[in-house]
Amino acid sequence: MKRLLITLSFINLSLFSQNVDNMCDKLFSSLDKTKENKIAIIEFSSINSKNEDAKIIRERITTKFAGYPKITLVERALLDKVLSEIKLQTTGIINEKDMTKIGEMTGADYVITGTVNNLKNNKLEINSRIIEIKTGKIISAAKSFIDKNWDIYSQDSKKSDKTYSNGYMLGVAMTRNLSDYEFSKQEISDIIKGFSDGLNKKTKSQEVVDYEKVNSFINEKRQINVSKHKKEGSEYLNSMIKEQNSKKFDSGLVMVVQKEGSGEMPSATDRVKVHYKGYLINGKTFDSSYDRGQPVDFVLNQVIPCWTEALTKVKVGSKVKIGCPSDIAYGDRGIEPTIPGGSTLIFDVELLEIIKETPKKEESDKNLKTK
Repeated sequence: MKRLLITLSFINLSLFSQNVDNMCDKLFSSLDKTKENKIAIIEFSSINSKNEDAKIIRERITTKFAGYPKITLVERALLDKVLSEIKLQTTGIINEKDMTKIGEMTGADYVITGTVNNLKNNKLEINSRIIEIKTGKIISAAKSFIDKNWDIYSQDSKKSDKTYSNGYMLGVAMTRNLSDYEFSKQEISDIIKGFSDGLNKKTKSQEVVDYEKVNSFINEKRQINVSKHKKEGSEYLNSMIKEQNSKKFDSGLVMVVQKEGSGEMPSATDRVKVHYKGYLINGKTFDSSYDRGQPVDFVLNQVIPCWTEALTKVKVGSKVKIGCPSDIAYGDRGIEPTIPGGSTLIFDVELLEIIKETPKKEESDKNLKTK
């Protein structure tokens, strides 16, 4: 098995990510850090919530765990193939027989699974657990609550006044993860035929689908897009360098100082509070603390390298525009479908504060002297 390598510290700068990351930290704390731990992260089940919610949460957990030391993740293509073969019905509960098969077919030591529950107060409740395959025991469980306003699928959505059939809308929805790829007319024809034959039960997936070939095919299409996005991003950053008060750094970071602050300059280990807006080079916003109405705080060495580098070069009170090539942002993987792989990201950032840790009060009697 190839080990999933992530060369960047991945934290999406939003309340959603912070809450899910904290949950992941609790799960990770239960593992033995002296040895390699191979983990299979399966789909979370949706309870009164959209399947897309569960998919995004699974992606976030996957990326977070990929950044931990001594962790190897089962590759997604292999895991999905195994889950399909054993016909696992994801309910947040996995039986001993299926868990044993996952271990045998992937070499995993643990399974991460759980549920996503849509609550009445416009929040999602995430229940997650790590199960040891060998013993079937739950070694750790964690819960998180997130506001549903993070729903990235609803951003910038414009509904047409025209009415469509449910079947047509379902068909369009299922193209979401394919529409960005460039397919030839013949490939589109084959996809439509395969979809039609599958729906009409003219063939069975286990009889015709070679998952390795399908995965290779999609990866090839994805790489074409990655190269295209990198080229477009490079051209954008070259134009950004021409803006007043701009500077390009060796990492590829481009920073435009719009307002010079007069406060302290943070270090990589400092916790800072910021307001920001993140958008693609086409101007589409993918995340904004301004839209949520409140700033966020985080430790600088726990965010994407572009942010760490940029914010350690400016003082509190500064407002900057930073251009992040994909190599120091979210890489070739991206955060589909919001941030395509290879994307250059632009952020407007306002550094508000360095949050000082309150020193722990020492026991006074330890320092008292007897008369």
